[in-house]
Amino acid sequence: MDVDVIREQVRLAQNYGIYGFCFHYYWFNGRRMLDKPLDIFLNALDIDFPFCVNWANENWTRRWNEHNHEVLLEQKYSEEDDLACIKEIGKYVRDKRYIRVKDRPLILIYKSTLFPNINNTIRIWREYCKEAGIGDICLVGINAGAGKSLGETH
Repeated sequence: MDVDVIREQVRLAQNYGIYGFCFHYYWFNGRRMLDKPLDIFLNALDIDFPFCVNWANENWTRRWNEHNHEVLLEQKYSEEDDLACIKEIGKYVRDKRYIRVKDRPLILIYKSTLFPNINNTIRIWREYCKEAGIGDICLVGINAGAGKSLGETH
């Protein structure tokens, strides 16, 4: 993928009234995957189009060929990894094009129900963002295919 492809995608999105892009953010215990489109977009400062990230935080399996149980990359959770993840996301939320809700950067989590302690992760993320000068963040749990959500509004 190159920057001209992204420019064309933005042009099409604007023509059809789409407000912005939400990039899946693949982070596996310090390892990023499929990061090129997001990083190309971030570095193309001439592209004036809103965006945000959605941490696709489930195990990476062979779901596409019906081998759901064969794990290619396992998602593990720890306080250290929570902090490393939000530090990495921080470079995106600082961008002037990043989508904000009431001046708070919008960060989505694909399946918050998978966390052993989502409230602790939220605490770590909020503390880091405040200390790093990012400010308060707006977190949204997508919980695709799940029957419960983040609970109270975070």
